[in-house]
Amino acid sequence: MPDSTIQLENSETQDSIISEVRESVAKLCGDFQGEYWRKLDREQGYPTEFVKALTDAGFLGALIPEEYGGVGLGMVAASVILEEIHHQGCNAAACHAQMYTMGTVLRHGSDEQKKEYLPKIADGTLRLQAFGVTEPTSGTDTTSLRTVAVRDGDDYIINGQKIWTSGAQYANWMFALVRTDPDAPKHEGISFVVLPMDQPGVTVKPIKLISGSSPFCETFFDNAVAKREDLIGELNKGWTVGKRLLQYERNATTKAKPKKDSKDKTPISLDGGKDISTKPNLEKARGGKLNLKKYSDSVEY
Repeated sequence: MPDSTIQLENSETQDSIISEVRESVAKLCGDFQGEYWRKLDREQGYPTEFVKALTDAGFLGALIPEEYGGVGLGMVAASVILEEIHHQGCNAAACHAQMYTMGTVLRHGSDEQKKEYLPKIADGTLRLQAFGVTEPTSGTDTTSLRTVAVRDGDDYIINGQKIWTSGAQYANWMFALVRTDPDAPKHEGISFVVLPMDQPGVTVKPIKLISGSSPFCETFFDNAVAKREDLIGELNKGWTVGKRLLQYERNATTKAKPKKDSKDKTPISLDGGKDISTKPNLEKARGGKLNLKKYSDSVEY
């Protein structure tokens, strides 16, 4: 089996780093040829082995800083990882959210939330790859959402419904936008919470498409519980947090490249200003190490 662990000690430029990232991803994808994907398609299965291989090699923790168990790559490298997966005939759609949802915790989460969630996202223990936004009655008018969260002691009790929730049937935790102040202007009374999926108050129903696949789900909340400490960001300021998560998604799933004439060379930042590029040295599942020269990604927002 080829060693897909990234080895970049001698890289001096971002271009050479990106080239080696592509090569490492291609080697990993070589273990998952067409028949693997055709079988999954026939059985409507989830690529568990592929997702585990990406996690073990560090790719799904690419954007998480080393101090939280990740690799510390930048946004350009993250987009290249996803691009190369598809270029090799594999499918990153089943797990790409695992890569970028961490940006919300990193930028808006408390120190305790970062320590609790980021290492588990990096090692795959926590499948935080679902985001409850759209509702049947609001569509693209997200600020008209009706899912409510009512404070009850140290908990928020959540009732309502989300629809088109990508990958909800494979996640064990999810983010959700909920209304916490019904009397406030509609975009100001929304909060951003994270909650476990494996509780009695959460029901997930996959939506079967004409192709037979079910990449989207309906998600129902019937007195579901989110802990007070699982509020991400400020109370009633979740609209800002949610927009930021969507920004991470668009950047990670789009070919990110700085404009040639751009004068802004500020490194990509997910934590509100700090350059998160690091020099990791992490033991990975295949016996290798990730040794990355410190570098910065530039991209315009």
